[in-house]
Amino acid sequence: MTRSPMPLWKFFAGLFVGEGLLVTAIVLVLRYAPEFASGFITVAVFGGVAGICRAAFTLIYNPMMKGFPPRAIPPSATQRSYQTFSFGSVNMALSIHVAVDEQHLHLTPIIPWRWLGATAASVPWAAMVPGRAANVVLVDNWNMVGPKWCLEKAAGAPAGSEQS
Repeated sequence: MTRSPMPLWKFFAGLFVGEGLLVTAIVLVLRYAPEFASGFITVAVFGGVAGICRAAFTLIYNPMMKGFPPRAIPPSATQRSYQTFSFGSVNMALSIHVAVDEQHLHLTPIIPWRWLGATAASVPWAAMVPGRAANVVLVDNWNMVGPKWCLEKAAGAPAGSEQS
């Protein structure tokens, strides 16, 4: 199956170190070059957010999806855009385009997330086990939470038959 995602403590340790370096850089700029502070802080904030997203996708989300390469989406698939999914500890609110067919749940992140490294995936229904709620399935050793309409097939109901 897929390999386990990176332990969260490693991600948070890297985040803590990175934020420490960022705060140090901001303090140094404020002290020694205050005329550049607003521009530096603006760039640093956007770069920091992009870096955190890239790290979350590369170190947590992509390893989860590694065993589920994207497949062609048949024209008969039920499709909806901008759906909210959570993959373990990575929440991608209103960021996933979804297609449901007889064999797979096709997940395609929005373009900005793909630019930052998030990959598309086609998770077979056979790899999903119904979870504790209608919108939760267990895939390998992690929870995937999403809209009921597209996860109901994991429980054996026809996909796309209910709006949520």
